[in-house]
Amino acid sequence: MKFTSTRFPQLVVNDLDAAFVDGEVDVTDKATADTLKSLPAALGVRQAAGPQTPVALLLSPEKRRPYT
Repeated sequence: MKFTSTRFPQLVVNDLDAAFVDGEVDVTDKATADTLKSLPAALGVRQAAGPQTPVALLLSPEKRRPYT
């Protein structure tokens, strides 16, 4: 799973052994991914949307709109 950090492109999260390079990091461990998702918004870390992840699926179910 890929994550981006636009605010701190060289961010290092020592507890998770995750180091962003040019604002991106790839993680394979689900626990690490879940922890990165829960970091404070001030760090600017978010899951990167790839071609296999439609943007609509990243929204919470109550915010999704049906296709018209």
